[in-house]
Amino acid sequence: MNDCDASSLADRIYSAILNSIIEGEFKEGDRLMTEHALAERFATSRPTVREALARLRADGIIVTRRGSGTTVGRRPDPGVRRFAPLENLVRYPPLLQIPHRHRGRRGGTRRHQSR
Repeated sequence: MNDCDASSLADRIYSAILNSIIEGEFKEGDRLMTEHALAERFATSRPTVREALARLRADGIIVTRRGSGTTVGRRPDPGVRRFAPLENLVRYPPLLQIPHRHRGRRGGTRRHQSR
């Protein structure tokens, strides 16, 4: 399996878990299946499952505590699916990027530094 296949599978796992949480299959505070069980369920490797879980964790949806496993931290608003399919929210980077300003030695932008 190449990196692209693993990434798209991680996207699908992310979406499947997120949909389960949105639909109420898992409620706030509920424990998710282990990485091993999720890997078996989705017929993939644990690193691919870890990638999907890392995204959910970064989005504040799940919380992982050593020795306690992974639990649902919050349930997103079901309306999130009206904006775009979940796969699209995960797969594509933000369209707007804030331009990075170069700082001079004095901390201001080059245009505003005194000469």
